[in-house]
Amino acid sequence: MAVNYFVYVLLLVSVVAMSWKVDTSTFEKRSANLPTVKFDEAIMYTMDEKEVTRIVKANQALRYTNKDEMYEANFVMRTNEDAQTLDIISAKKVIKKGNKLHLQGDVEYNRGDNMQFKSKVLNYDLATKIAQNKHPFWGLYNGNEFTGKNLYVDTNTNTILADKTKFIIVEDTKK
Repeated sequence: MAVNYFVYVLLLVSVVAMSWKVDTSTFEKRSANLPTVKFDEAIMYTMDEKEVTRIVKANQALRYTNKDEMYEANFVMRTNEDAQTLDIISAKKVIKKGNKLHLQGDVEYNRGDNMQFKSKVLNYDLATKIAQNKHPFWGLYNGNEFTGKNLYVDTNTNTILADKTKFIIVEDTKK
């Protein structure tokens, strides 16, 4: 009698266990947040048919399925107008999704000797070469210093737009 009772209980437990649905969404969410590849002291090159067009150096680079994260990153890119002029962008943290860069923490943008910007946050599109933010910034253009908010820079046409801008124009006294 005890054996029959044990078999029925075992059968009932197995039927309940088979019909019980397991929630796998927690595992899927947790695995989506893990990087697929991690690089330390990474150097990445982008090349076309003729030359190296972009160099990215980072202390740490993490590649996820939908984005890349880089820490203490420097981007060095050639401009279209002159092979000697380089766009150099550096930040403490960079999140790259597609061709869009979101730079955070002590962001610096330099273009040769005539254009420089510093801000806490900057968004940069690698395809259109447009930099913009909605935060305060400091800039230097052809030796003239300016500050403001809501920066928009089209590096193809050298167009700079900003709100609440204050210029300090330095007069050339060497004439």
